[in-house]
Amino acid sequence: MAPAGGFTLLEVLVALTLLTGALLALAQLMLVAARASDASKATTLATALAAQRIEQLRALAWAMAPDGTAVEDVECEVARWPEAPTGGVGLTPSPADALLENTPGYVDYLDASGRWIGDGRSPPASAAYLRRWSIEAPEGSSPATLVLRVVVWRRGVPSRLQAESWLPIVQIDAAKTWRGE
Repeated sequence: MAPAGGFTLLEVLVALTLLTGALLALAQLMLVAARASDASKATTLATALAAQRIEQLRALAWAMAPDGTAVEDVECEVARWPEAPTGGVGLTPSPADALLENTPGYVDYLDASGRWIGDGRSPPASAAYLRRWSIEAPEGSSPATLVLRVVVWRRGVPSRLQAESWLPIVQIDAAKTWRGE
């Protein structure tokens, strides 16, 4: 009599075990890829938000008029959206800890899409990003030069040890020098 064709129970169990292992590895790989994609999206948005603030600060008046007088914008309110021509600090040098603390005039808050939602010392509950900037006149350099720094922080996932965490994800530095008018 000829042997029956087909698979034995042992062969089927081995094949199912291999298939299950492969599917679990694929699911884990997809999870890692999704997390990397989210982190990349957040970093890209944060970079755009930092660059936006740098360009806004660089666009403020900081020049020397032909008669030798300074033309400085030290009143523009850039911590609000839309910005206002007065009521703010403009290009006034910031306190030394402006990048580490929420300093009014040097901080604003944005939602997950990068839209402005507030300013001041405390972030609104819907804030996904906080953007801090500093304006410094470095010692030993020309008084016509300012150093602009912007750091964008992303709200982290609360943990058991800390109710709220903010993670710095992007810093952009730029210089601004007097222009002849």
